[in-house]
Amino acid sequence: AIYISYAVAVTIVFLYQLLFYGSLGMYLATLTGGYLEMFPALLAQLRIAGIALSDNSLALFHIAIASSSLGSAYGIMYSNSWNLYTLAYNNHTFGKKILTTKNDHGMPYVCILTEGLLAIAFILITQGRQVPLQQVGSLGSAIAYTFSVIALLVVSYRKKMALHLPILGLISCGLLLASYVWAVMT
Repeated sequence: AIYISYAVAVTIVFLYQLLFYGSLGMYLATLTGGYLEMFPALLAQLRIAGIALSDNSLALFHIAIASSSLGSAYGIMYSNSWNLYTLAYNNHTFGKKILTTKNDHGMPYVCILTEGLLAIAFILITQGRQVPLQQVGSLGSAIAYTFSVIALLVVSYRKKMALHLPILGLISCGLLLASYVWAVMT
């Protein structure tokens, strides 16, 4: 299941990068505004390619992008407070009693406030830059995969199964973690 989920995720990201950056080509190097200019550049490339988009379809495209961004941000914020609640409920954090307190609507309001304070602290520390957020997100995924690979390695060793795939996975995770450290240091 881990191999399949990892392969599916990597394939989707690869195809997205290939299609998106392949369609922009060398034009991508001329963008100075960062990721904010990427989708307008893609729309401009669609016009050059002869795909006529009306103003209504362009507006619909922008609304779809904004809805996707807002929906994913809301989903992450909503799930994070419940993740903290679950961790506290299972005695994996300190302050179980206060973190598992719910308001009249059944929401863990202390977890929501904690998440808000952490977000504000992160924004103040990074001064609103996007790169540290991306790096922290990548680190979380790399750590999760590393723990999964270590568990696979232990199970494979105990059951006297082949160790080559878990070791290759561990090397891959080591490269991911090393690239994170390198990116933070530079």
